[in-house]
Amino acid sequence: MHNQQRPIFLTPSPKAFFRSYIVGFLLSPFLIGLYLLWKTELKRRRTSYRIGIDMLTIVDGKYSRNIDLDNISNIEIRRRPFNIGTLIVSTSTRNYSLVGLQEPERIAEIIMGA
Repeated sequence: MHNQQRPIFLTPSPKAFFRSYIVGFLLSPFLIGLYLLWKTELKRRRTSYRIGIDMLTIVDGKYSRNIDLDNISNIEIRRRPFNIGTLIVSTSTRNYSLVGLQEPERIAEIIMGA
């Protein structure tokens, strides 16, 4: 990324949680489904990703992880239906999952090109 570029903010797509929504809807007459729908939506809304000039920030609920883009050694793309995917970002010490991203190939290129 060039120094003039603004950070990119991403959130998981609702399409990535399609199965959880369907199961929750089907179980909603038993009230457990409403709880499942609520937990799924809460998790989706509390998760965000920020790609900055030199840092990738993953916010998941009340936890935040910063990854220096220079430390990223590999990015694996796991495709899902509806043009959704999960990026597995690898550093020398850990792997991080960026779940539910639309156009994961483009996002992987942005991260690796930064």
